[in-house]
Amino acid sequence: MPGADGGGGDACPEPCILRDPDWDCGSSEYQGEQYWTCDPTTGELHRCDDDGGIVIRCADGCRVGPLGTDDVCRMPGEPMVEMPAIDFVISGGVVAEAEVRGPVEEGVAYMLDRLAAHLEVAPGSAVPDITVNYAPSGDSYCSGLARADSTDIECPYGHPVTGDNQNFIVNITVHEIGHIAAQALIAPPSQRDNCENEGLASWLAGRYWMNVASSPVPSFREAARREIAAGRATATMSNCVLASDHYYKVYASFFEYLEDIPGAIEGVASGAISSSTYVEDWRLWLGE
Repeated sequence: MPGADGGGGDACPEPCILRDPDWDCGSSEYQGEQYWTCDPTTGELHRCDDDGGIVIRCADGCRVGPLGTDDVCRMPGEPMVEMPAIDFVISGGVVAEAEVRGPVEEGVAYMLDRLAAHLEVAPGSAVPDITVNYAPSGDSYCSGLARADSTDIECPYGHPVTGDNQNFIVNITVHEIGHIAAQALIAPPSQRDNCENEGLASWLAGRYWMNVASSPVPSFREAARREIAAGRATATMSNCVLASDHYYKVYASFFEYLEDIPGAIEGVASGAISSSTYVEDWRLWLGE
């Protein structure tokens, strides 16, 4: 690693694959920098000192460190999307922060891993820091509303924190933060219709939303088939039904179907490809 002063040594921050001591620091935007500095566009690290410049091409991209410290190469397998800081604001004592912080952070890390595995996410892409506002609800279920960098979650007192039901506090929080991640990393929600918006967030929530009648199932395909067979939903990506767990699993199965089609998830989620392009084959995949 570089020296503790941030520029006193020229050792390569591990893991890296190439150092180029001939990089022209004098003509670079990084001129005069004494710390290893990540260029998220190229996934490279740069450092300048009195002897010139060094560039490191990181095998897995680079990660920005705290201000006044060295940026570093990513470890193999490290998620491409940075974990956002999550601030919990809890009204009325509906839940204790100690109950939700760990499970929510674990769920968001799972969701971002899922996102990076299935989308073309550029190195250095980031989700904004997020505020989760929890408040009491007079209903027997949880509901949520996502904004660009915050989400409001309303749940009844004593509602379970975790479990197989997607309506549990942590699960619905992961879903709502999925909306935020989709806006930050793909496109604003205005580029998608309601079926696509809710299907994308539910698909991103993955195992946190993958159940039927509060019992876990192995896939959204199976979940959707059971909802359709029971007459609670139909295999459609139009005439979108909101606030319906039954339909949200059907919409999520559409994005699960797109996983094996290169570029399809990003294309549909960005509005570049109409979901109607894939609906017929998706319905056949569901057995409809």
